[in-house]
Amino acid sequence: MQNPQPRRLDELFTLGEKGADGCHLHEVAIGIMHNTESVIRAAVAAARSANQSYQTAKGSKITATGSQSTADSDAVKFITSARDVLKPRLGSRWSTAWNAAGFINQSLEVPGTIAQRMELLKSLELYFTAHPTHEVAALSITAAKAATLHGAFSDGVSGSNTSKSDLVAKRDARDAAVESLRKRLRGLVSELEQLIGEDDERWLDFGFKIPGSEQTPEAPTDLTLHGGAPGHLVAGWAGGARATHFRVYKQVPGSEEFVLAASVSDNDADLNTFTPGAHVKVRVTAVNDAGESQPSETVEQVVP
Repeated sequence: MQNPQPRRLDELFTLGEKGADGCHLHEVAIGIMHNTESVIRAAVAAARSANQSYQTAKGSKITATGSQSTADSDAVKFITSARDVLKPRLGSRWSTAWNAAGFINQSLEVPGTIAQRMELLKSLELYFTAHPTHEVAALSITAAKAATLHGAFSDGVSGSNTSKSDLVAKRDARDAAVESLRKRLRGLVSELEQLIGEDDERWLDFGFKIPGSEQTPEAPTDLTLHGGAPGHLVAGWAGGARATHFRVYKQVPGSEEFVLAASVSDNDADLNTFTPGAHVKVRVTAVNDAGESQPSETVEQVVP
């Protein structure tokens, strides 16, 4: 494609604006019927709005994840302190007596998952509600504190989950809106290809490159090679339309690869530092900003 679309969204949105500006100037005169100024501007606005909503959702997810992390950390601290408070009553090692407090996995370790920690926090709330004499208010190890922390933890997990699903939905909506804009710009290029020439400067008014100036050059033709001064070969060629410069490649005895020997702007090159008597192969390519052409035919010459 002579006018590939940028990957970056800011550059894509700018291209969309330029495309709409070009339509404003030329759509009537050229005869653009489908990808007009109004539909392109609408597509740009929709894509920008959807992207803004997605970026906002990303920020909300970070905030929600932070809230969950804080609530989880507070829960771990409470569980650890409550366990230490209960050890004199239930034993320093796990036994079935600990089941009533929520330590049901034959261990006094803090559980490894969020769901397990949140459930243990609720169990501790119920335990201290049933055994108020086991509370230690001075350390805030109470049923009320456990309930408060469990509520914050539950809200944090819920908020984090909601933010994740919202982020996915907003991302999908952004991607769909961006693809709609890309489709409009591809359509605009297709219309222009049918309505104006590949060398028409009006391509620039739409934010596009002029296709004719962006085609890779034609391969050079009529390559000739003859001896010059000792150790020198002089190459000359024709063709290479649209080329800004040429690359001359050489292959010397003992090598299977062609390597760059010279880069020149004219249609000839003086190649030197060869060993007299060596058989050297040469070929040439034409180059411009769009890329490099296919190589010319290969010519072989003995170095004088």
